[in-house]
Amino acid sequence: MRKRVGVLALILTCTIYANEINQDQVEEDPFFEESNIVRLEETTISGDGFENTIRDTPKNITIVTAEDIKKNGAKNVVEAVKSVPGVKVSDGMSNTGVIDIRGQGANFNRNTAIIVDGVKMNPIDMSSFNLYSIPIETVEKIEVIPSGASIVYGDNTVGGAINIITKNGKGKDSLTLQVEAGSYENYNGNLGFNTTIDKFKIFGSITGKTTDGYRENGYLRTQDIMTGTQYQINSSNALTLKYDYHKDHMGFPGSLTKAQIDHDRTQASSPDDWGKNESNRFNLGYNYNKNNLELINNITYYDKNSKSFMWGGHNNIDTKNFSNDFKIKYNTDRNKFITGFDLLDGKIENQNIWVKKRSIGGFISDTYSLTDRLDFTGGIRQQQTKFKYSNTSERKTYDTTVYDLALNYKYSDTGSTFISYGTDFRTPTTDELITWGVYNPNLDPQTGKNIEIGIKDYIAETFISASVFHKIVEDEIYYDSNTKMNTNYDEDNKKIGFEILAERKIMKKLTLTGSYSYLQSEIDGGTQKGNKTPGVSENKFSLGTKYDLTEKLKSNLLLNYVGSSYAFDDQSNSSDKVDSYTTLDLNLSYKIDDSFDIYGGIKNLTDEEYYEYASSYGFYYTAPERQYYIGFRYTM
Repeated sequence: MRKRVGVLALILTCTIYANEINQDQVEEDPFFEESNIVRLEETTISGDGFENTIRDTPKNITIVTAEDIKKNGAKNVVEAVKSVPGVKVSDGMSNTGVIDIRGQGANFNRNTAIIVDGVKMNPIDMSSFNLYSIPIETVEKIEVIPSGASIVYGDNTVGGAINIITKNGKGKDSLTLQVEAGSYENYNGNLGFNTTIDKFKIFGSITGKTTDGYRENGYLRTQDIMTGTQYQINSSNALTLKYDYHKDHMGFPGSLTKAQIDHDRTQASSPDDWGKNESNRFNLGYNYNKNNLELINNITYYDKNSKSFMWGGHNNIDTKNFSNDFKIKYNTDRNKFITGFDLLDGKIENQNIWVKKRSIGGFISDTYSLTDRLDFTGGIRQQQTKFKYSNTSERKTYDTTVYDLALNYKYSDTGSTFISYGTDFRTPTTDELITWGVYNPNLDPQTGKNIEIGIKDYIAETFISASVFHKIVEDEIYYDSNTKMNTNYDEDNKKIGFEILAERKIMKKLTLTGSYSYLQSEIDGGTQKGNKTPGVSENKFSLGTKYDLTEKLKSNLLLNYVGSSYAFDDQSNSSDKVDSYTTLDLNLSYKIDDSFDIYGGIKNLTDEEYYEYASSYGFYYTAPERQYYIGFRYTM
């Protein structure tokens, strides 16, 4: 309780102090840097569906821009958000990328919505969307939304959302080539283009990656092709047609025991296991924008075939999804109103056994300026989700209602503070409802209640964003290793945390960025009362330095600390904790001219030995040690 009061007191103290700094004082400061204010004015569309500045958004959203990505030397979406407060990342056991926001543990991929250019990418089963399939060169910005995403985005948002906006169809005509090579026979390249022909904007990219991987049988081969066109019918109406193709082939090295790790941490326990995925995604988008009214509609069809050989047996899974997302936005000087509906019709089939998931949801949200400085936001969503299983005549239906309330107060010309309260949810995935072919009719959806207080400001020449939050998760879904079934916790899961991000530019050449997250996540009752949530670290700390060695040569150094945690399946907290780890990444880039730059770096510079995943039964997935890479980008 003292920790909660202390953190709240810190937030309020910062607010009072910041209120004493007015815009005149900032501008008179001889060390004032315009770029420090830019963070407050960066725009986000994730808060309420409208383009708002960070300062005007009543949520603790973190934005990573294309410029940030380039300076940090991030090679993919996962690396780009590595230093964001409350975010834990890794490659993942299936090499698809892991972004865990505020301690989701083993459920990171089911609890976090992934949005790309307005289209939700989450599969209906327990598999993950491949975050590495998005070429980092095409990313305009990434928005990390830790809470309050359910109203606009619906299901899969208990752990927030990652909203990715690409450059496709935007900007001037261009042709970009990027090639990179690195440790473990890692080679990847991307060719992207943007061109305009009359009223048509044509864009696309071809991406390939091949690596032998850190461990034996850890190879990965991927191909991604994206192409699309945007037709500007007139000044108000536009159509967009986009196609994405993905193909991969990977090895599954399996888990290792401590004895195997001590002998050789790069060996494979399953040297013959493999997986293959091939998918197609078609999207047709329509946009109407005139005066204060905007209409958006996205129709998406997705099919995927997954083949694998594991534990001595073959598996073949076909997935097909159809979805439609429609929104109406109306904006006036004091009012921002948005409403819409979304529907999903999906089917997953394995050897003539299938599961269907159908959902329809509708929402209304409104942000109203009570005064020039005080904004109120309120929203509500109603969603119905139905499941149908080929092996039973029983049908499962979930009806869910969530809401969101928030106040945002701009107490000065640079600062704002907010308080929000809301709920979020996720329904079971198809293979949580049916585990090992057994149907569980008693599995309930997972829901959450959130309260958060935060502040954003330019204080003492530094951009600061901080918040304290309390979340109660009800009926959290988890895999019970004893019953071999997915089930709900009988008691609530309680999360209390604090996050702070600070950035300061010094002498025009040096930028310092630091973030710290504290998260206490535990079971709040029953026989496991007080037990920590497995797979969740209490502390995470990041410190980054960006230094311009010369006008053309720039460097970036990022230190990332992730605290210890219990193994992902250790609900009883009976095993030893998985050790904390610290990584140090270095990136250098040299700009030859406006079109051509080369870069290189070292990941895990200190050669830290740690684990990406651990089981309470003594099985581990080792993370890569020191890695080198070098590459170039050419744009014309």
